[in-house]
Amino acid sequence: MGVSTINLIATGNVSPCRFVKETAQWQGAQASATTDVCCGVSLQFLRSPNITGAWAITENYIAIAGESIPLIGAGETGLLEAGAAVTAGARLRPDTSGRGVTAAAGESSYAIAWETAAAAGDLIKVLVWPDNVGAA
Repeated sequence: MGVSTINLIATGNVSPCRFVKETAQWQGAQASATTDVCCGVSLQFLRSPNITGAWAITENYIAIAGESIPLIGAGETGLLEAGAAVTAGARLRPDTSGRGVTAAAGESSYAIAWETAAAAGDLIKVLVWPDNVGAA
């Protein structure tokens, strides 16, 4: 699993293993709509916050506003958090939290499930593969 050469700066908080969309030139955010056009999936690990004062990690993000978003791009494999049960081989699109759900016929998809998810919250291996069949 490699890290994509796409380098987007976060415009807000991005959770790990979520679909990422480009919001402006060289800027990106976690997908937040089922119709978002996605360019990749955020990596699994958490960011390393600057620790000043009391030592406590209270955030669960891979990037926050102003930071680079490490992501998996087209043709690469990685982990995606499922937003519902998913069957291996399904074409996936984002839900309103950037998690992967099965795309209906005619909808754009941005990854292919390589594993089955039993329920929302499961992490599954995917191939990032944008297929804008439903894009206008």
